[in-house]
Amino acid sequence: MYIVSAVDQDGFKTAASGPGYFGRTPADPESQPVNLPPIAIIGMTPSMSITSSTTISWGHAWSSDPEGDVITIVEWDNARTVYPVGAHTVRLRVQDSLGLWSPWTSHTFVVWEPLAVPDECYPPPPGCAVGAPVPPAGE
Repeated sequence: MYIVSAVDQDGFKTAASGPGYFGRTPADPESQPVNLPPIAIIGMTPSMSITSSTTISWGHAWSSDPEGDVITIVEWDNARTVYPVGAHTVRLRVQDSLGLWSPWTSHTFVVWEPLAVPDECYPPPPGCAVGAPVPPAGE
């Protein structure tokens, strides 16, 4: 194994050791490289106007690791494609290639009942608007 290091103009030590480590740490000889946790970010499509008949896609592509480590494990809680009417919370955490987990992150959203529009309003006759009472047939 070899170790090469130098202190740069900002007071940071750039170090390389073989095999497999390269990092920039404060020049304090007592300092050790720090693995920061990854950051979990929830992607939701669509993200608005969710009804009980909406199919939702979940993603974690915006999640990242501050040191650039690869996200290797993704863990979801309550991530489904369709939800009943009401408030729901989805949680996500990710793990980097060095085994460190992000904290759980969550997203709460509300599912609404789809608005019922009478078939008589397609195509809308004059005076028929969404939510307007539909005149009985023959009037």
